[in-house]
Amino acid sequence: MQTSTDGIKNSAVERQKPLVPLCARWAELERQLYEGALSDAARYEHLLTTVRGFAANLGKIESLEGLAAAWPEALRDGVGMPTANQDPSYREEKVLGAAFSIRAREINRLEAGRLVRQRVLQARKTQCTWVILDEAGDPTSGLNSPYRSTEMHLVSGWAVVSMTQPDGLNGTPIYVVTIVKVDATTGEIEDLPEVDEWKEFHSQEEFLACKLEMRKRIEALSDSASS
Repeated sequence: MQTSTDGIKNSAVERQKPLVPLCARWAELERQLYEGALSDAARYEHLLTTVRGFAANLGKIESLEGLAAAWPEALRDGVGMPTANQDPSYREEKVLGAAFSIRAREINRLEAGRLVRQRVLQARKTQCTWVILDEAGDPTSGLNSPYRSTEMHLVSGWAVVSMTQPDGLNGTPIYVVTIVKVDATTGEIEDLPEVDEWKEFHSQEEFLACKLEMRKRIEALSDSASS
């Protein structure tokens, strides 16, 4: 039951760490922008159209570093639209921040997809049974460092998703394990988990044991299907 952690270091993530505060700032500006327009449907729709137009114009920027470099100029001059428009609101920080936030999320999604494909390819080359598509946090730290991981069985495309979530009633950690069907090449989820496949535990020991059991079950099903 060999698992590939691929040895591929996410150098992009390391490069982007200094940009986390700026991305957080853009997200906060986006939140403030829409929160302030919720009571006015026409203004909300206008802002959505404007922000999406700005974000589309940022499509040529393919890295967070590039976005960060473009930010000061955008604050000074605005972001060009397909048609000339002198509306001063197009240079407001909240509007621009929302557009930059959208493009930042797009860049992060593209980078995450590239890394997943790279990991799958590496795992196949090394003839591993499983590949870790994504992993963050610490499974032993509860809510101090919330854990999430997706481990895909390379032959079947079934994946074990495990995570730590807060209990809505008392704030204690709940440990979740489920299985989903993913594209065996891209790692993208194809089918959402069935209700009876969603397992919750308050014990780390039960959580880890369930992860192992799920993996064994997937392997057994895959073996029986191929025999």
